[in-house]
Amino acid sequence: MRSRNLGSLSSNMFLKKLINKSVNYKTLFAVAILVLLGIYTGKASFTKPFFVSHDGDSHIARSLEAIEALSEGHFPLRWAGRLNGLCGAPIFNFFYPLFYYLVALINQVTNNVLLSLEIIFFATFIIAPIFFFLWLLKETSNCLAAFVGALFYLFVPYRFLLVYVRSSPEFLAYTILPIFLYQLSILFSLLKKKKTSLKSKRILFQGFFTSTIGGLLIISHNLVVLVVAPILLVWLFIKVYQEKTYKNRAAMGFLVIIGVSALAISAFFWGPMILEQKYTKLAIANVFPYYQHFPTVRQLIRSPWGRWYSVPGTKDDGMSFMVGYAQWLVIFIATWFFCFRVLKKKFENLLPVLFWYFATGIYLFLMWERSIPIWELIEPIQRIQFPWRLLGVTGFTIAAMTGFLIKSLKLNKLKWFLVIVIFFLAIYGNRNHLGVVRVDDPLLYQDFHNKHHLRYHSTTVGNDIISPQAEEACDFYQPFLKIDGQIFPNKPERGNTFGLVYFDWPKEESADVDLKLAYFPDIYRIDLNGKEVGKNKILNNQGQLKLSSLSLKEGENKISWQIVQSSKQKFFNYFSLAFFTAWSGLLVIKHVPIKKKK
Repeated sequence: MRSRNLGSLSSNMFLKKLINKSVNYKTLFAVAILVLLGIYTGKASFTKPFFVSHDGDSHIARSLEAIEALSEGHFPLRWAGRLNGLCGAPIFNFFYPLFYYLVALINQVTNNVLLSLEIIFFATFIIAPIFFFLWLLKETSNCLAAFVGALFYLFVPYRFLLVYVRSSPEFLAYTILPIFLYQLSILFSLLKKKKTSLKSKRILFQGFFTSTIGGLLIISHNLVVLVVAPILLVWLFIKVYQEKTYKNRAAMGFLVIIGVSALAISAFFWGPMILEQKYTKLAIANVFPYYQHFPTVRQLIRSPWGRWYSVPGTKDDGMSFMVGYAQWLVIFIATWFFCFRVLKKKFENLLPVLFWYFATGIYLFLMWERSIPIWELIEPIQRIQFPWRLLGVTGFTIAAMTGFLIKSLKLNKLKWFLVIVIFFLAIYGNRNHLGVVRVDDPLLYQDFHNKHHLRYHSTTVGNDIISPQAEEACDFYQPFLKIDGQIFPNKPERGNTFGLVYFDWPKEESADVDLKLAYFPDIYRIDLNGKEVGKNKILNNQGQLKLSSLSLKEGENKISWQIVQSSKQKFFNYFSLAFFTAWSGLLVIKHVPIKKKK
């Protein structure tokens, strides 16, 4: 009798192992398919030498600046010394620096800026759906639901618009978003275990990793973070409710620490971005009024794929604002699903689907012109300029809703039929979105430094990155040095974030010196003949640098300058560093064995 029990026990263990292996095989197979689809959709990124897009050339110019500035020891990135007609501009102080750090890092291997950009474009087509799959698999424990959701996240028209038409680093934020949610899900599963101590190595490491990914998300794209933050907060509350984490005060405190840490680790960027914006036209410029760029309902359902721009009104729009055929089908199915559940009074396990359904509805409504009163009420969202930018959010919310919806459907035949139809529509509906247009003149990209007109441009529409006192951007051919208003012969030598200029002066006297350098407060260290010039002498002269009443000597004089971190930038740099160091120190302490006293 005992041997029978042992035999049945061993056979049950074998079956469990077999089931676990089959689940792993399913997961590996799903990931493999997503990788192949990612390669298929992303292969157009490697178009030689480059492809036509709205912002691609500007990102090449900025990337070249980032690489040179970092090589000069300028870290964190703030200043691009050759943009704005060689006057310089604080471009990295205000715009999504993570993208340029990645370009500079990959360029260490490739030594090719264009290839580095293409690698990032291509990689996101693989990484984004894989981590979306892993997140949904963690949340639903259903491989099919996770796979279909990930498929939706890959085959969304706005993804191809971001990379192949706009080349906007928004795609990087939507790549990191599922990674962050996946790490958050792992954290919740650890907190749920009763035997897991908050002081354990594993949970501390997971907390640190989640905080760091959250910080990377924040610096990946300011505007995307602004619009997805409400969704993340509400989803966090839902997770706390579902997992009953609110009953554990220590766990709740740990979650707060992680949220604060994510903000702190990224504070080196968002702190100066907010506080120093007043020193540029970003604080006052309204280049693209949001109320001129609402897509119509018809455009959201179907609009021709184009490579031109969004123009005021809707008549001459040259780009597509499609939500996606498959995405609309899922919205219809979800509506039918809710009506059916309400009629049958079956409300179990509805919360996740309901949340992503209503989140989708809210963001779709915000893209409709009827939502203008809300835009007027919530002024910060006007910063996104184009309401159709919310297509990125709906691409995420619909994909999430799809996964949870597939998990909730009980009729297997209907489920598989829907999966096949959805799969077909997702791929077929995006068949024309996977191509690019090769640039007309390859020579411009072989010698981008000298031939491309955007190499030394401000790289922003309306030059809104320059000083409010500047009437226009710097002229590339403008003389570098003026003394008392007169152009003076000089010999400048410069890098990206430093330089010096020699000139001869007839006699010892005081004079005002104008340099062709963009004014930005508290970032210049300037020396005259080896002695530091007081900050009170560094003035703003219509957006350029004016050195007031310098004591020049007879003969050769030398003025040198160095871009440094402002006092505000230094504060937030140290603030971020302190949190990162504290976490690192804590993890090191946990891994160092403590010898017990005999």
